[in-house]
Amino acid sequence: MTSAAPAPAQDQVLPVLDEESFHFDRTATSLAGQTNEEKRIALEQLLIDGTKTTTTEACKLHAYMRCLYELVGVDAANTWVDTLAQKRSLLNFVGTAYQTTIDCRAMIRRITSEWPEWDWTIPENREPEFWTERSLKPLRYLAIRTKQWQTVVVVLGVMIDERVRVGRKGASRENVLTPGDVRLLAERIKHPRDDSDLDLVNISTAEPESEERDTEQGRPAEEELTDISTMLNQNGFDTTIRSSEPEPQPEPQPEPEPEPEPEPEPEPGEPEPAPKRRRGPTKHDPRRDGERLAASLQKEVELKTAELKAAPFPEPGSETYQVDLDRSTQLFVALRAAQRDRDDFSHLSASYDSKLRLQRENCIIKATPAKYSHLDVVQGLDHPNQDEYNNKFITNRKNFIDLLSDHRHHSCLTATS
Repeated sequence: MTSAAPAPAQDQVLPVLDEESFHFDRTATSLAGQTNEEKRIALEQLLIDGTKTTTTEACKLHAYMRCLYELVGVDAANTWVDTLAQKRSLLNFVGTAYQTTIDCRAMIRRITSEWPEWDWTIPENREPEFWTERSLKPLRYLAIRTKQWQTVVVVLGVMIDERVRVGRKGASRENVLTPGDVRLLAERIKHPRDDSDLDLVNISTAEPESEERDTEQGRPAEEELTDISTMLNQNGFDTTIRSSEPEPQPEPQPEPEPEPEPEPEPEPGEPEPAPKRRRGPTKHDPRRDGERLAASLQKEVELKTAELKAAPFPEPGSETYQVDLDRSTQLFVALRAAQRDRDDFSHLSASYDSKLRLQRENCIIKATPAKYSHLDVVQGLDHPNQDEYNNKFITNRKNFIDLLSDHRHHSCLTATS
């Protein structure tokens, strides 16, 4: 068996971990303490299971493959891969992750060169455990176009707060920087006049092809992952390393904003979309509603009493006598009606244990002062006509003035005592 040629690890000079290196370190740590045979069996099982289920986490498979190369060697690993029924799928995933890993490391180096003083932290320790391609692409865009990394980092913290507070549909509420936060900031810088509510999930910040894949001049080519790339080349996969770092380009001219596309009209014969399902009514508690109503009726009495005390007393012979008399009449009648409502409800509450029910259709209603104004919704009870009850105070103006004076006099005596 030839000597092992392990895939090179991430450069020690890089300040943060890319996705593949993160999963490699985690896998190696989880296998620590096991024998080589146990490690081999575990890694092979991880690769088999991952090939069946993985669609977006190809970097994990690449990390498992790199661990297996370091453990058993290149020849033994290639021999084992040739025996797999899902060999083609595994090589597809590993080939995709191979190029992604190279691109991520190149973007980390580029961002570090543009912002050498930034330590890759976000306020309140909200930086991710590792940096994915989806986060690094818009971050590299920002690093190339501005040297004010302090401002960018602070704004990213604000973007996290906004996402967690608002909770947009489809966006995570985890209090850690996500690719959506970086993409949203890059999109707003690209289109500063666009005030629309941008989707954190589906924002595309892909740069022009020429800018995305231009070969950077004056920089050594990326080191190849010799072992895995050899295996991929032998199976017909292109592992040519394409630099992902663009040359700084002059600021593009602002493009006219595209006109909004009209919403497609439904074709004739198509069924209309089903309306959104409404939530059912809140289940009411009669006892709680009764307590709330009693409190509101008592508050109404207190308000009417305060208004009556504050109203000017009608003095016979004064210029405002008629106005004051009418105002006092209205306030006093309202006060007596409020007192009657409060007292009658108190009596009914004691008799029926604060359960207010509408006998029609056996529905429990939520009683409110407006519905309860004449006490005709409680248990179907009939009550005397309040108009007749109130009219006895205004049949004779002189008698009403005397009654009002007695009420004022009694209130003053109570206050002074």
